Amino acid sequence: MWDAVRDLEIWETIAQEAHARHSRQTGTYVRLLTNVEDYAHRLIADSARGTRRVLEIGIGGGEHLVYRHPDTGTERYVGLDLSPEYAEICRQKFGVEVVCADAADMPFENASFDCVLANSILEHVEQLDRVLDEVERVLAPGGRFLVIVPTNGSLAVGTFKTLMTYPTMRRRGIKRPDLVWNHLNVNNFKRVQSQVLRRFPTARQVAVPVRLLPWQLSPLWAFLCEKAR
Repeated sequence: MWDAVRDLEIWETIAQEAHARHSRQTGTYVRLLTNVEDYAHRLIADSARGTRRVLEIGIGGGEHLVYRHPDTGTERYVGLDLSPEYAEICRQKFGVEVVCADAADMPFENASFDCVLANSILEHVEQLDRVLDEVERVLAPGGRFLVIVPTNGSLAVGTFKTLMTYPTMRRRGIKRPDLVWNHLNVNNFKRVQSQVLRRFPTARQVAVPVRLLPWQLSPLWAFLCEKAR
């Protein structure tokens, strides 16, 4: 029988190391993730520049915050996360306002933000339709929705998972890395893509980190969307 509690507790320690990747020595697995994800974070930071009101859903430990430009002109930057522990890290380390709430039921008024960021979070949410409805609701007309999502189901992610993710999890004591992965990654890439494009049909899609690769060979994918005015 799978000891889900034990395996997920071990995974949480690995996740905390990933969230703290810019402030402490990390292992090979986290360093490799960082090398790939750096490009994605910079792409999102550049795309959000000049936006007045920004919401980042699933802000975690604030690993994206180190990429914010000092001259963004942002008047309000708000994070949303389910974890009070991560929220406190963001408040203490970055001085960022963080609201602890479910992205499927955001405690914000309609059209509250000019930009919503979703960095590697949509693959994890069970109520994907509801979360995207909420994003559309809190975005002002003409607002931007900037998404990074791993291409779960692709050759690139499958290869990295087999060669790096699963071995790392086993070395750390996780008995069933496949079940942990499936428990955490409830949406594959094609489902995320179809749902995002249904609401934001004019989204620009970008492979990450090499723009010319098809989704099957790219580990990450970006959607740079705009809500209709």
